[in-house]
Amino acid sequence: MVMKFSSAGAHQWTVLRGGSESDTAFENGLKVDASGNIFVAGHTHSSDLDSQSHADPSYSDVMVMKFQGPTTTTSQTVTL
Repeated sequence: MVMKFSSAGAHQWTVLRGGSESDTAFENGLKVDASGNIFVAGHTHSSDLDSQSHADPSYSDVMVMKFQGPTTTTSQTVTL
């Protein structure tokens, strides 16, 4: 789950992303750039994370999610 708040503390949005298995963000895996884009890095065992397929769900894949801009929940997911 990722939640976005304004600099004044007002809730802007909440989004839940993940697959059917274990998906975990790395400690210190959350970063915000100067444009307000949010990046979440972690690992996944899900074979269906955001509609992407993985070769073998018994092993974990590294994932990076990008949530674009300060007011939208649009995301991109890349697995490595």
